[in-house]
Amino acid sequence: MQDLGYLCAVAVVNLGLGFALAVYLGWRWQALADVECWAALEAIVSAEQAAAAAPPAAAEPAAAAAAETAPQSPHQRAVTAFRDEVTGYTQELSEADAQLRGQASAPDISGIEACLSRLDTVSREYVDRRDAAQRQLTELSQETPMAEATRRELQVASQLQDAEIKRMRQGIVHFDYDGNPGRSCLDMARQTQRLMAAGDQLRDTLEQTYAATVQPGSLPAAAEAPIDPLTGCLTRAGIEARLASLWQQDPAERRVCAAMLDLDRFAELNERAGYRAGNGVLAAIGKLLRTECPAPAEVARYAGQRFLLVFPNQGLHEATGMAERLRQGIEKIRFEAKNEELRITTSCAVTEAAREESLPALLGRAETALSESKRYGRNRTFAYEGRFPAPVVPPELEITERCMPL
Repeated sequence: MQDLGYLCAVAVVNLGLGFALAVYLGWRWQALADVECWAALEAIVSAEQAAAAAPPAAAEPAAAAAAETAPQSPHQRAVTAFRDEVTGYTQELSEADAQLRGQASAPDISGIEACLSRLDTVSREYVDRRDAAQRQLTELSQETPMAEATRRELQVASQLQDAEIKRMRQGIVHFDYDGNPGRSCLDMARQTQRLMAAGDQLRDTLEQTYAATVQPGSLPAAAEAPIDPLTGCLTRAGIEARLASLWQQDPAERRVCAAMLDLDRFAELNERAGYRAGNGVLAAIGKLLRTECPAPAEVARYAGQRFLLVFPNQGLHEATGMAERLRQGIEKIRFEAKNEELRITTSCAVTEAAREESLPALLGRAETALSESKRYGRNRTFAYEGRFPAPVVPPELEITERCMPL
């Protein structure tokens, strides 16, 4: 009987020790898992910072290759060729802008003359290539009708660019080499900024033209969608094709929210810090949006410094929460460009598609809400639910400030 009691006691002790050991090992495993998790997060952050530090152009070949995987019609190829000419010229202007800013503090007359001479030559050659690309697009549009409004927009954008090129050439002729060449360099840099803004408007018009040629369902795979080479996001054509595919669903089953984000006073940032720094900010924010928005949400660079986010199968409350988190997150970023710290805010607008609403109507309501966000002071989110857009009361989110080198 005593032996039986002894055996029972030993069994109880062993059971207790086993349970304690299991608890300890479970706790220890969780601790190790947490350490590994934090290490992985730190690695991701480090990788993002390293990627952000690289020039935006480094990512362009891969993105461009992804964009070329989608088959294009002759009309689309003409638009793409036209857009490539505009993009190439803008890159040349960006280099000239950086050189002129560098010459402003310690002017070197021979360096300034070489920069301005190349700027004039590049501009003349670009106009010839651009006009040829525009003629080709016009000829093809006779076979594939292009809306008259779009044709006028392209013409107006080209004329605006021509006017800025003319002003730039006048600035080259009247450049003050003898008086104050440093100030004249800054004046020319501001002119290149206006010229790049005109190029951006032309590029956005071409992107809109391309989007109009994409048919619903023609971009079924993510790898085949046109990608913006700077931000890595979908282009306007890509996101509108995806939206058009969603609109082919049964309206009773379709649930889609759209959010527009526009960087506040971005032209001022470009003028102050330079076009390269502005591109760096766009690239970093594009990557942030792609990283933070979980699938099946999709992100596109819609126009210039404006992004469009699409949330399939999500309601307005969820989409608004995500947009507000992104807005506050961007506000917490310190961009480091050389010795200068840059900050930027974002205006946001969110709306949900009504059952019988058309796609243009949805995007139009998002544009309206975004205009209200800008009009009421910027750096805020407006939601369009019901008859009018209304401001969103910003929740107090715990978002850690981060630094991103450009």
